[in-house]
Amino acid sequence: MRKGFTLIENIMVILLIGILFAGVAVYIQESIDSWVFMSEQKELLLDARSAMARMTRELKTTNRNVNLTVHTSTEVTFRNIQNNSITFRQDGSALKRNTEILAENLLIPRGLNFRYFDDAGSETSGSNMIESIRIRLTIVSGQNKFVIESSVGLRIKQL
Repeated sequence: MRKGFTLIENIMVILLIGILFAGVAVYIQESIDSWVFMSEQKELLLDARSAMARMTRELKTTNRNVNLTVHTSTEVTFRNIQNNSITFRQDGSALKRNTEILAENLLIPRGLNFRYFDDAGSETSGSNMIESIRIRLTIVSGQNKFVIESSVGLRIKQL
């Protein structure tokens, strides 16, 4: 009698190893997909926070009732305390500050939304009554979606 493995035994071992590797590959692929998803989510979060911080910081430099020249749900134009005109608006999927792109991958439409409030906290459309502005920013990329909101109180006019 010969010693060794038969062809059927070798095929069975190869088949079992293949099934084992297929199971491990599925686990590894799920881990890679999760890592890619979280990396994209982190990048969206950083982009949204950076753009929101810039908008809120600059909106705080306007005097209320005086320098707010355009105020729609998708665009705001104002003059800051150095008398520079600044516009924040959505242009396609980009958030722009004048001509500079602050963030990309905004939801189309309404990736950028402004709401204006008076001193009682009620929504208003009169520029002479606006006390605060609420900003909502929605950024999407593939299956990732990130929404960030902030509110800015305008400066009291200095006489």
